[in-house]
Amino acid sequence: MQNGSQSISQQSAPLDGAQMQAFENDGAVLVDLHLDPDLLDRAEAAWDRFDRADDATAQSIFEDRDYVELISAPVFEQIAKQVLRGDRVFILETGRAGTGLERADANDKAQRNDWPEKHGVQSEWANSMHIDVQVTTEDFEATPRREHLAIWFWLNDVPAERAAMRVLKGSHKPLGAHWQEMQERWKADPHASLPLQHGPRWEAEGEPDARLFAGLEPTAMAAPRGYAQVFSQSLLHAGWHSDDAEPRKGFHISWVADGVSIGGMRFNDQSGRIDGVRERSAKLREVMDPERRHVAMDDATLERLVGLWDEEWPPTLRQRFRL
Repeated sequence: MQNGSQSISQQSAPLDGAQMQAFENDGAVLVDLHLDPDLLDRAEAAWDRFDRADDATAQSIFEDRDYVELISAPVFEQIAKQVLRGDRVFILETGRAGTGLERADANDKAQRNDWPEKHGVQSEWANSMHIDVQVTTEDFEATPRREHLAIWFWLNDVPAERAAMRVLKGSHKPLGAHWQEMQERWKADPHASLPLQHGPRWEAEGEPDARLFAGLEPTAMAAPRGYAQVFSQSLLHAGWHSDDAEPRKGFHISWVADGVSIGGMRFNDQSGRIDGVRERSAKLREVMDPERRHVAMDDATLERLVGLWDEEWPPTLRQRFRL
């Protein structure tokens, strides 16, 4: 591996106090990664190669040494350790972020449906807002943080019109309180009426009422090249269409702290999500340099984190992804 990653600052706390407070309050923060310009150039070239490849698959990107060097950069591990409050952290998922160009049809469909007329809201936000995991208040405040942390990083400038992700800052807090209440209600009464899905839905009993969020104005997380969007996957967020002919170029990595269960992933599509982590981790351990491959779980670690699962949610939620 080349020396690009060695030029990254080795400080153990990449986020300053204000940035950490922004993450706590808003659920998302932009961070300058201070990556070597040469590494950024090579990573962008890797993005372009992958985008042009007719035979590209989710796994084939791991054959690109420039991509592997990028995600091996210590700064990502340092951010994950700091935000997740863990001494050891592991990569869950990684790959290319969407370009925004592919959302044109989805946005057009959202504009044509009855969402604006029925709810008086911005249709693309109302139609696309979601969370990726359920995180209770106790989960978010725990040490290590019981959370799946997402880091999306940009290889070109991503202004609002170039499909910058939209987030509803602070939404992780009322949602966390809701899931806390639902969890405690089920523990007290296993027959209680509880949510069937993991995110806000329209007028669905027991689920967060989407009407409370859909009419609010999300924030476009516009960012310059070389910055990362660090956010809780329990935060309401949405992909966005691009008004620019130039695609946004980026990759993403999600992280989990050691000691935090990933067993709930089995309920998303049975064992498929865990099998994906297993395959991805094995490939990363094969292609990463020896001094960096500790961020990819070995089989024993993966089985240990899966085995930490303790059923804290009702069976009605088993078809959905949750912690």
